[in-house]
Amino acid sequence: MGLTLTSDTSIHPAKPATRAEAIRLMLEVGGFDVSGANEVEFYDVEAGSEDAKYIQFAADLGFISGDPEGTFRPNDEINRAEIAKVIANFNDFFKALEEADDIDQEIEEDSDVEDSDDDSEEMSFLEKIMSSALNITSSLVHIKN
Repeated sequence: MGLTLTSDTSIHPAKPATRAEAIRLMLEVGGFDVSGANEVEFYDVEAGSEDAKYIQFAADLGFISGDPEGTFRPNDEINRAEIAKVIANFNDFFKALEEADDIDQEIEEDSDVEDSDDDSEEMSFLEKIMSSALNITSSLVHIKN
């Protein structure tokens, strides 16, 4: 990856990025507000560290899963396979959000059209599904405006 963020805001393009730096960069570029992240679940990530909230937020959303031993190895260099998996998970997440938004728009458009009672009951069921999905998503993700 080659872009490293440091506390003094300097950039070191020749230094390989760590796993923590890559996750933080992806979430910052994605505009995520990680302030609502749960407590860190990886025992090798210091709870009060600068990257802890980013790492846990990414885990909460399923972008990362860590190792079977319960570690994340935040200071290890990230390899191509690892960053490819994170990017794929990130992409899948946004595709799911877009699909949910498309369904929500279709429901709104369909609710404007008067249908039979059977259709309105079915629509009510779809609205409940969408409402549940959006509530779960909004509780996990706070995307900055």
